[in-house]
Amino acid sequence: MKLSVDKRPRLDDEVRHFSNNHHIWWGVKTFAGQERYKYRFQLIKKLCRPRKMTKVLEIGCGDGEFTKHLATLPGIVVATDATRAVIDQIRKKYQPKNLRLRVENCEQLSFRDSTFDIVCGTSILHHVSTVKALMEAYRVLKPKGKIFFSEPNLLNPIAYAAYNSNWLRQKMEFTSHEMAFTRFYVSRLLEDIGFKNIEVNNSDFLYPSTPSFLVPFISRLSRVIEATPIIKEISGSLIISAQKN
Repeated sequence: MKLSVDKRPRLDDEVRHFSNNHHIWWGVKTFAGQERYKYRFQLIKKLCRPRKMTKVLEIGCGDGEFTKHLATLPGIVVATDATRAVIDQIRKKYQPKNLRLRVENCEQLSFRDSTFDIVCGTSILHHVSTVKALMEAYRVLKPKGKIFFSEPNLLNPIAYAAYNSNWLRQKMEFTSHEMAFTRFYVSRLLEDIGFKNIEVNNSDFLYPSTPSFLVPFISRLSRVIEATPIIKEISGSLIISAQKN
């Protein structure tokens, strides 16, 4: 697959959108939405195995809902976002000693080559030039460093309908440029950039608006469906991990 760089001015539009929003994602306000963040944190620990001296870069940290989990890791966490307004929000909420906050463009990071052990993000790659962001992630990773991302799955019926309907886009607070992925596209893209040990797995059959009393049951059921051939392909999210050569 030939790497094609998105030349649309999408990053500026995204910054304007999130500068004017009082929250990043509607699901963050729900019990089920918070459980999804907790599960992603379990996954990054399992897949990336951070250690005491690990240096983690989070891109697109938004209002810090995943950042607050990352900050419990024993290493240094550098959380970045292109939107200054959301970085300012995090500063007011979280101030752990191992957390560094910076305004950064993930398509053109200011960090030196081979700086980080882990580069991660939740629902960020589909908001920006995916090719540029992943190439930058590869550049700033140390040799053998790992990436971890969660992104929306285009084969999910709700996501597919929402991304192809202007009315649903507005209802679900999507921005004008964002678009979900298929796991086959992401796998091929990572391979072309140079990553190895690539895994793009289906995740999330727990919808953010699920009533709290049903969350334990749906979460257990979700783990089963995520491992079920064919049916798993319509999951809500993709969990992406890979390693730099």
